[in-house]
Amino acid sequence: SQLPEEVEQLGNLKQLRIGSPELTSLPRSVANLRGLTELIVMGCRRLECLSPEGIVAPNIQFLAVDFCPIENFSFQKDQRTMGVLRDLTLKRTSIFEICMAEGVYPWLQTINLSENIQLKQVIALPSALVRVNLQDCSQLETLNLSSLVNLKFS
Repeated sequence: SQLPEEVEQLGNLKQLRIGSPELTSLPRSVANLRGLTELIVMGCRRLECLSPEGIVAPNIQFLAVDFCPIENFSFQKDQRTMGVLRDLTLKRTSIFEICMAEGVYPWLQTINLSENIQLKQVIALPSALVRVNLQDCSQLETLNLSSLVNLKFS
């Protein structure tokens, strides 16, 4: 199941909340929502990745993915992702590793990875991060914070 491609016609849309248990991926048209600054995806139990191409609207400042079995979230520098992202929540997902290349998400200040019981490794995080939440990440084996200067835990 998918969102209708017509979503891209909502040019002034600033916030999009999605909570469809049958959703398998976001439509490509979401990447064309230039005004979208907040995307919240919750309870999409069939969602394994946000989009097959790793493309999400470019002006997202707040992204929350909660209770969705995504296994992968791309943090690669060469993809057209969210360059102005400031706040990222990946809560209760199936992600097992986080590795963000330097230069990816340079404005990211807060990351909430709480309740990711399959998360085993946090290899690299952006140096601008101020707050990290790793509550109930009970399987975490590797945590590399060497590049972080202003970090606070919650």
